[in-house]
Amino acid sequence: VNLGTPETGDNCLVESVTSDAPAVFPIGETLVTWTVTDTSGNTETATQLVTVIDTEKPTITAPGPVTVSTDSGICEATAVNLGAPETGDNCSVADVSNDAPTVFPIGETLVTWTVIDASGNTETTTQLVTVLDTEAPLVLTQNLILELNAGESIAVLPSDVDNGSSDNCGIASITLSKSLLTETDEGENEVILTVMDNSGNSSIGTAIVTLIVIRDPQCLVIVNANNLTVNLDKNGQATINTRQVDSGSSSTCGRISSMSLSQSIFTCNDLGEVSVTLTGVDVNGNVGSSEFIVTVIDPIGPNISRTPKRISATLAEGESLQLPDYRILYPANDNCGVTEYIQNPVPGTIITTVDTYPITLTARDQAGNVSSATFDLNISSARTKGGGKGKNKFINPSDLVQVAWNTSFEELEEYSILYDLEEETVEIQVDWNEEDYDPLVPGIYEISGKVKQLNSGRKIPVNQLSMYVLVMDKTMPLDISLSNQKISKDLKSGQVVGVLQTEDPADNIHSYNLEPSADFELDGNQVRWIGEGELRNEYTISVTSIDRIGQAISKEITITRENGANEVTVFPNPAGQETNIKVDLIQANTVSIRLFDSAGRLVFEESEYHDRGFTRSLNLQTLSAGLYQVQVQIGFETITKRLVKVE
Repeated sequence: VNLGTPETGDNCLVESVTSDAPAVFPIGETLVTWTVTDTSGNTETATQLVTVIDTEKPTITAPGPVTVSTDSGICEATAVNLGAPETGDNCSVADVSNDAPTVFPIGETLVTWTVIDASGNTETTTQLVTVLDTEAPLVLTQNLILELNAGESIAVLPSDVDNGSSDNCGIASITLSKSLLTETDEGENEVILTVMDNSGNSSIGTAIVTLIVIRDPQCLVIVNANNLTVNLDKNGQATINTRQVDSGSSSTCGRISSMSLSQSIFTCNDLGEVSVTLTGVDVNGNVGSSEFIVTVIDPIGPNISRTPKRISATLAEGESLQLPDYRILYPANDNCGVTEYIQNPVPGTIITTVDTYPITLTARDQAGNVSSATFDLNISSARTKGGGKGKNKFINPSDLVQVAWNTSFEELEEYSILYDLEEETVEIQVDWNEEDYDPLVPGIYEISGKVKQLNSGRKIPVNQLSMYVLVMDKTMPLDISLSNQKISKDLKSGQVVGVLQTEDPADNIHSYNLEPSADFELDGNQVRWIGEGELRNEYTISVTSIDRIGQAISKEITITRENGANEVTVFPNPAGQETNIKVDLIQANTVSIRLFDSAGRLVFEESEYHDRGFTRSLNLQTLSAGLYQVQVQIGFETITKRLVKVE
């Protein structure tokens, strides 16, 4: 930078002229101080303002052209990934933006990218986005019945067969494979409807055009039909024939040779009244028809799987039991489908007292038929005999024992059977077979066992009994935590950040997955640091915990960097009308800000308590140009910065 030469003078002689100008000037304003010294050592100074302006435009290269298809069902594209442009600047890029719409219409759209550098210089480039319609039209057809006098012809239009065909971007044409029918086409004719959209995509559909030729207009076919009520069977179907509905049809020109129905099979979709047409054709080909009503009824109620008379469970003092969803264990089905299936009391009800609770399952189908099943949930407390020796739990042979997931077999070994023997109920102790039981798989188990002992000493007619056990579903894990979520600035690669733990009231064994990350890896349940370069202030990892039956929960965990020190930044600097003092705190503290001029006079002061970092704006309009000292005291620490005030 050519600074020029200052003008100097002295009553004697000038010894030297120097300046503190740097070799390289940064962008913005720099104050250069010139010093002149005479031969007697007397000095004088003067300042010179050097302003460096960035006038060079930034550079930008747009991403390549993008071609996408329209979204399903609409004639436009959303969530289009444009990619990212390449930018550069001799100083720094401040912002990159584009004018891309949220929704792109079909065809070509030119997107303009704009880059702005820190000095406000801009440059633009464009990117072409093409949206194509690749979705074929939806073709809907309808059958058609036409009458024709012998020797004549009749035209069939595409609109006669079309039943509301559509396309996401509009239909260009609809054509029919056969558009003219004559007497030779009598009967059923299959025609093809072709629909083409504005982008050239096409689809086809078929329809039946039935042509009735009237050869003798004086002949009349009189069709009489009576209404009918049908019941759906266990498969949800009912079938009718012409003999069931014909009530004396006839022809004035001979006998009727054939009769047909527009619909003869009915399903659950036809519940209620259905309009059906009975058509008769005489020996001369003359046709007549009549409409009648078929009332479709579903007389079969839902079927609920066989439930036990009683389900037994034990409840220790101070414990509670959450009522399961018995609808899963005892599903309901129906020939027309179950529309509502409820349990009373509802699943999830908490039971805390020993008692017998009736459980009612009620199913309803779409015809309004209702079926129900009721059984008892017998909650008992542990009972002992003989001063606490021997078995301490009793069940009847027909009982279903309900246990929590992962209940040990040792708890089941405590059960004895209450057996009716010679008009007396006796206790039978049994050696239960552990191989019949898996506590980790929910479901109903039949556990066999051999009679071990009869307390009364009498013999019983069986030597083997069974116990039915319901292993409840395992509850879902509740939460995932990381033992440490703070990392220090001197963190080394391979160092363990923290240990993953799962909050699960039912189990303490879990495996973990970590979404791919460039900064962290998973070693068992340990999260290790593998990142490179300077640490960011915050990282987010996504982890999944999987229990032993495959149930999984996921969570995003935030890991933050520990702040190393308090920091103070003054900007802009030099400043004219206003400047800002940014204070970054490592913890809450009392912060005092003081501003001194070049003579050491205090021109501004404030002191406040702050619980986090902040930015303080200072109005400099009343201050004269020159050098100022900014002093920020944070607790017992003082940080000093220099501020240059310019006009």
